[in-house]
Amino acid sequence: MSKVMKILEQIQELTEELNSGSRSLYKQLSELDKQMSQIYHEAEVNEFNKDDGYELMIKLQNIARKRREIKMEISCFDKASRTLELDDEFNKKMSRAKGKVEAKQRENIQYAHWLKEDAAYIEA
Repeated sequence: MSKVMKILEQIQELTEELNSGSRSLYKQLSELDKQMSQIYHEAEVNEFNKDDGYELMIKLQNIARKRREIKMEISCFDKASRTLELDDEFNKKMSRAKGKVEAKQRENIQYAHWLKEDAAYIEA
């Protein structure tokens, strides 16, 4: 595989890593939201003494703080994706770039017959 094709592959891999990191964080956020809802429900339907109420609030506080950390991280992932414009149009551009590089490699090989045996140059 040519150096430029390796770079394009790395860009695609890093783009997917950025997108999957964001998806993973949204899943964690959803799980924390469910936990908070359970605590709200518990607070709604039960009676508490001071100790039990305090314990429940500490539990809620810990979940809320973890949720805040995840939301902050999501905002960074989202900002990076929007700034880099990592959308469907970007994916189309990457595919076009890879296709054009492969076509250029096939065109170039006619001028360098000795590379025809070098599969690393023409493999994509």
